[in-house]
Amino acid sequence: MRKVSVIIPAYNHASYIGDAINSIFNSEHSNFEILVIDDGSKDETKRVVNSFQGVKYFYQENSGAHSAINYGIELAESEIVAILNDDDMFNSNHLSVALSNLEEFGNELFVGIPEIIGIGWKFEALTNHILHSHLLIEQLGYVESLLAINWSVSTSSFVMKRDLASKLGGFHNFAMCHDLDFLLRALFIEKAHVGTSNTPTWAYRCHETNSGSTIKISKQHGEIAYCLGRLIDSVPDPIYRDLLIELVDYGLPTGLMENINNKKPWLSEPKHGLEIVLENWLREYEESRI
Repeated sequence: MRKVSVIIPAYNHASYIGDAINSIFNSEHSNFEILVIDDGSKDETKRVVNSFQGVKYFYQENSGAHSAINYGIELAESEIVAILNDDDMFNSNHLSVALSNLEEFGNELFVGIPEIIGIGWKFEALTNHILHSHLLIEQLGYVESLLAINWSVSTSSFVMKRDLASKLGGFHNFAMCHDLDFLLRALFIEKAHVGTSNTPTWAYRCHETNSGSTIKISKQHGEIAYCLGRLIDSVPDPIYRDLLIELVDYGLPTGLMENINNKKPWLSEPKHGLEIVLENWLREYEESRI
C-alpha cells in the first residue's frame, strides 16, 4: 500500500482544522503522513494540531498558501502528495480513489470532485458552479473547459505525483488562483495526464472566512486575467491560441482580457520576478477602475 503525504496549509482556522485532520484519519487508505504547515496563524491552530498524535506540525511566518504548500512538498516523505486546506475535509474514499486513478491510468494529477457544505451565499454559488463545470467538461473536455471555468475549485482537490510539482516549480504566488495556475501549467506546459472522479471525494466548506471571501473582487479578476493571459500567450500555435482566447469565460469585466493581452506584463517576469510584476499589474488595474 503506497504512502501518501497529506499537506494541510493552515491559517487561522482552529475551529475547522480538527475536522480536516479527523477526515484523513477516517480514510479507507490508511498509509499516510499528515504535515500541517501553519502559515503564521494567530489563533489556537497549533494547540489543536498538537492534540492529535502523529501529526507533524511546522510553523512559518505568514507567506501565503502557495508558500505553505511548497514547503510541505519539500518535507513530504512520499512520492504521492495530497493537499487538504484546513477548512475542508476528505471523504473516506478520496485517497483510495485518487491512488487508483494515478496507478491504473498512469495519471500524474488527480482532481477530485467536491461536495459543497456549509453556509452563506457562497454555498449556492459553488453548488451551481459545480453543476456548470460538469456540463462544460462534457461539452468541451477537460483541457478546453478549464479555460471557461475553474472546475478544480480548490487545491484540496489535488492528489499528485510529487515530481510533477518539481517539474512545474511548485505553486506560484497568487492569492486567489494558485490552484488554477498550477492546473493550467500542468495541462498546457507539462502536458500532464490528469484524471478525476464521477462522484464527490472531498468536501468544500463554505463559511464567512473563506479565503476567496476576503479578497477584493477586482484583485480576483486581475489575478485570473493574468493567469489566463500568461498561459495563452505561451501557446505557440496561433490557431490554437485564438481558439483558447474564444473559450475564456470567467465572468471577467468586458475588455479586461484584451487589455492584459495587449500589455503582456508577464514578459517582464524574467527581469523582475512574478511577484513584483503581478503586484504592479494589480495596482495598475485597480487604479484604472477608479
